[in-house]
Amino acid sequence: MDIETDEKAGYIQCQFSLPLSKAGKLFMDSMILGLSEIAEQYGKKYLTLNYEEV
Repeated sequence: MDIETDEKAGYIQCQFSLPLSKAGKLFMDSMILGLSEIAEQYGKKYLTLNYEEV
């Protein structure tokens, strides 16, 4: 897994070099769902979520 961050900009990027296990996929799906709910509830002022599944 490669992670790139910029704390001042509030930026986090994660890239996985190998396919995720079922548990890993469940974790990532849960995290995306939770972050999506936060973005919906508080708006883009606090969180913008961009994700790409390839």
